[in-house]
Amino acid sequence: MTEWLRGRHAVEEALAGAARDVFEVLVRKGVRGAAGVRIEALAGEQGIGIAVANRDDFARLDLEGATVAARCSAFRYRHEHDLPSGEGNRLVVVLDSIQDPQNLGAIIRTAEVVGADALCIAERRAAQVTPAVVRAAAGATEHLPIYRVVNIARLLGRLRKMGYWSVGLAPEGGERWDQVDYRGPIALVVGAEGAGLRRLVAHECDHLVALPVCGKVESLNASAAFAAVAFEVRRQRGD
Repeated sequence: MTEWLRGRHAVEEALAGAARDVFEVLVRKGVRGAAGVRIEALAGEQGIGIAVANRDDFARLDLEGATVAARCSAFRYRHEHDLPSGEGNRLVVVLDSIQDPQNLGAIIRTAEVVGADALCIAERRAAQVTPAVVRAAAGATEHLPIYRVVNIARLLGRLRKMGYWSVGLAPEGGERWDQVDYRGPIALVVGAEGAGLRRLVAHECDHLVALPVCGKVESLNASAAFAAVAFEVRRQRGD
């Protein structure tokens, strides 16, 4: 099974990462620039062919508007049995039923930027790593280890045995987001848009934290709330 990734960032990171195989690259005629040069160099190093195509060629592949695209293998997830051990300042991001691809992409991008060691999503009833998610993540999917698991609540139990403390983001959380000690191995748990953490998942968390809301809107979306807490984790760790 193959799929097309579109956009310079997504294609460049797919070539630079190890999450999938790249079989061919299309570049629209007349498009080059610094990003195009990097893509050509990366493809050349791996012996991957680059074809010059026109707008109609892209349209026939349902890639209207793209200037660069790559035909790749499907994304390769990692297995939960290979999660990093709970040592030092490990950070694992756990997503409970995030279903919006844009939110998922934004969370993956932030997780990669703050240096997370892994990100976990559920096999069912959750957004998966599709080309749209890769684009929303600006290619961060190709560098951050992403694991697909059967049961999120059971995963948190496994992580506890491995030495992790689980911190869930929840509007009804009893602790402020900046009053928890995030040093050491932490699993940061983010719930679905609107619904938040499921009851069994929240029960498995050692802390439930909330961000203050001062305006008229009830809460931040999942990706914005995660970003705020993720950078507090990084701040406490002295990064």
